[in-house]
Order: sequence, then C-alpha cells, then structure tokens
Amino acid sequence: MHDPAGEPLVFAGLYSWWKNHALPADHPDRWTLTTTILTSDAVDELLHIHDRNAVPLPRDWWDIWLDPKIEGDQALVDAAVQAALPVAAGLEVYEVAPIPFSGGWAEAGRKTSTLARGGVTAVIGRPHG
Repeated sequence: MHDPAGEPLVFAGLYSWWKNHALPADHPDRWTLTTTILTSDAVDELLHIHDRNAVPLPRDWWDIWLDPKIEGDQALVDAAVQAALPVAAGLEVYEVAPIPFSGGWAEAGRKTSTLARGGVTAVIGRPHG
C-alpha cells in the first residue's frame, strides 16, 4: 500500500511504559515499553485484503495526535478514525511476492525489518494510560 502522491503514511499508535515492581529500581528490565497501532473496520477499498485496516492519519492530524495537552479519550480516537477514512480509501494497493516464513520470531523480525526498509511508513504514537 502507498499514497498515490508518494506522501508518507503515518499511522495512529499508542504506547505505554510498564514498571515491573518485582525488579529492583536499577534493573535494566524494570521498565517495558508496549506499543500498538490503532485499527478500524476496513474501508470498502481495502476489504479484499483484510476486515480491519490501520488508521492512517491525514497530515493535519499529526500534530493533534501527538499533542500532550489534548486528552487522549475515546472521542479523540473516534475523530481520528473518521479523519483517516478518506486517507485509507485513497491508498493504492499492489501485490508483492510473499516472503517465505520458516519459523522462529528472530526470523520473523529479520524479515519484517527488511520489508520496513523499503517504505516511507512511520508510526506516531501518543502515551496511553
């Protein structure tokens, strides 16, 4: 998928840091970062791929989504999803050859990294929690 004008795709995401209270304060694994990408019901133009699609924010929403002064509530999420509908509907889709997956997570991560290098996709997130 890509923007027909070649603009970057920026997806709404959330992140949160979680403290493991069972570990000492100086332990390197005391904090864990968790992330997610927001999804919504797929727009008609993408239903042939999946019944959900990521929420691609229009450029005028990038600063809104990242503004720490804006309350991150359900109303904001709903508005972002609505603003994303025309972006999602306008994406161009072309099929690429599948990359064989032979097992383990290390292998999956390596292949995902290889794929990610070919695009201009960014994920921007706001704190959750």
